Amino acid sequence: MQKGSVSLVLAACFLLASCALPQYTIPPNPSNPIETVAVLPMYNATNDVGAAEMVREMTNERIKRWHYTSKPLNEVDQILLDQMGVTLGDQLELTTPQKLGAALGVDAVLYGYLVDFGEVVTGLYNEKRVRAGYRLVETKTGKVFWSGGRGVRNSSGALESAAGARDEGIDSMKDVKGVAEIPGIKEWDAIGGASDPNVLKAFGAEAFSKMR
Repeated sequence: MQKGSVSLVLAACFLLASCALPQYTIPPNPSNPIETVAVLPMYNATNDVGAAEMVREMTNERIKRWHYTSKPLNEVDQILLDQMGVTLGDQLELTTPQKLGAALGVDAVLYGYLVDFGEVVTGLYNEKRVRAGYRLVETKTGKVFWSGGRGVRNSSGALESAAGARDEGIDSMKDVKGVAEIPGIKEWDAIGGASDPNVLKAFGAEAFSKMR
């Protein structure tokens, strides 16, 4: 299968799985100081130029289940472009959560880091992977309110365990602020076989399972 076709299949599974979930499945937390959130453009460490935005759109829907009000992504992007000249996730290091909050008018910003997205095919094994990490940062204080990450893979073949242990994506992001401290971002959950289409659904469930 060609790379473009793989990306479309993965994206379709991802978005369909997330849209099928009920909007609110988590009880509200009255003590939570955060009400409004802006999901920022994701830092993309993969070779798939469209993957980060696909995952970002899923993320924007997922956080609503925690009773957050998310700012529309098109508004976020327009403000970032007009006021800061920011269009990509790796440009966000040039500013601060406080400045982002003032520009976007939100209580918190959600930074995302896409580490793996795609399919590895060799003569010995096949594997689909999705891995990302997140940091929810309060815009008044600049403090991390919640962070978490996960990798989900499904594979088959003689080198299944070795394939899952690779961390090239994490190594390429070692100098990106905050990524190394994200709990769970180096962990993998293995599901099904290489033909199982639910890798993206599983990632969505795992990555946000402990969000507050």
